[in-house]
Amino acid sequence: MQLLTVTPEEMVEIPGITVPNIRAVLCVQNKVLADRNKIRSGRLVEELLKEAGGMEVRP
Repeated sequence: MQLLTVTPEEMVEIPGITVPNIRAVLCVQNKVLADRNKIRSGRLVEELLKEAGGMEVRP
């Protein structure tokens, strides 16, 4: 979990870390956080559609 919460500013202070390592961490963070946001936004849209008029939401 710490991998997802470390900032680039904190990473540059890690002894021996390289630019490719920092890029790899940022790539993993973006992928994981984007997937979480897609799920969260999908649920939000589903709830809004239900509230908007009882429209059927397809799984």
